[in-house]
Amino acid sequence: MKEKISLVKSSVNFIVLYVTLILSQLYDIIKNIYPTNPIFVGAVYLPLMISILKLVLIVVIAYLAFSRAKNSDKWDELAKMHMYKAGYYAKYVFLIMVMLLVILVKDFSFLFEKDMFDGITAVIVLGICFADMLMHIVFIILEKTNVE
Repeated sequence: MKEKISLVKSSVNFIVLYVTLILSQLYDIIKNIYPTNPIFVGAVYLPLMISILKLVLIVVIAYLAFSRAKNSDKWDELAKMHMYKAGYYAKYVFLIMVMLLVILVKDFSFLFEKDMFDGITAVIVLGICFADMLMHIVFIILEKTNVE
């Protein structure tokens, strides 16, 4: 018999990793808007340490997503249905959030002041993180409020 995997625990792990990645991206954006003197933690340059942390987080998230997709045959049928619904709901909520963000901010030039490549990368990573994190949050809500 196949061992069932806890998708709720997996979703919580993804959410924690995404929040860490989002905070590190926000630190980089704030650092580019308000430049300061070099910050060292011990002998390590803090922006370099955060960049390495972001790279490691992206690799870990990709590995976990790959292993999760590889083991999808061990998923519960109800969990598969909830994951599908969560993706469907999260897609529309994310689109509404992006539209509101564009309407409220209107000027995104602060992302491209220092380094255009870093600004575009930050927007892409933040968008993917928010969208997938939203899907995992909706999935946990659907799993925990299941009355069947």
